[in-house]
Amino acid sequence: MITAYLWSCHADSGVRSRLHSGQTVLSESERKRAGDFKFEEGSLHFRTGRTLLRTWLGLHTGLEAPAIEFRYKPLGKPLLDNHGSGGLKFSYSHSGDYFVCSVVHESENGIDIERVRDFDDLGLTAQTMMNSQEYSEWLADSCDEKVDTFFQTWTRKESVGKVAGTGISTGPQNIPVPMQGFARGTAPIVPGLEQRVVLSDWSPFAGTASSVAVATDSANEGLCYSDEVWPGGETVETHSGSITIPDFCALTIRRFQ
Repeated sequence: MITAYLWSCHADSGVRSRLHSGQTVLSESERKRAGDFKFEEGSLHFRTGRTLLRTWLGLHTGLEAPAIEFRYKPLGKPLLDNHGSGGLKFSYSHSGDYFVCSVVHESENGIDIERVRDFDDLGLTAQTMMNSQEYSEWLADSCDEKVDTFFQTWTRKESVGKVAGTGISTGPQNIPVPMQGFARGTAPIVPGLEQRVVLSDWSPFAGTASSVAVATDSANEGLCYSDEVWPGGETVETHSGSITIPDFCALTIRRFQ
């Protein structure tokens, strides 16, 4: 069984004010990076995301948030660099004020979230993002479903790419993902990859699309999963021991088997 801890936070102005009211938990290099953004909005999202990420990883490692240390893969994927981090693997994403993170013991994983919104040239973008089979299935969707399906497919590709640490740098068309088989509680294996990856959809917030991908050694064509959803303020048992969920977050515990 694989257990994925899925964190979520809608960091509205009230949450951001709380996160940034005291002494910063960011490293010197993170503070410098935040200052390099051209627009304040980008800097704010970066500072908020890194503060949340450090908070969540601190709960799993038992480390204070400022003590979390990162190293980076060649294409920028962050990894925990602390000794004694317990084999934790994580992934992180945000879209606007919506922030999510997946934490799994020993298994590479990827997560992505996107706000769902219509935009010009949706069809052209879909054609460049999907391979021919995926695009044909997308064209067969009803008009009402096309925008949702586009963003769900995008998050699936992003999350699968993050498992390998490449993101979509190889081109989203080159990351094949299933278009079907995502009934609630069902997670298909992604075909055509060197590494076996189980892929599932997630819905932490209305108006968003999100997906979670986890490396697996299962020989099955898919896995089933069940979710436990815990609100802020609750204390839950994890692989790392008991943790108390901050009141501005929620935690979904997804168990694949």
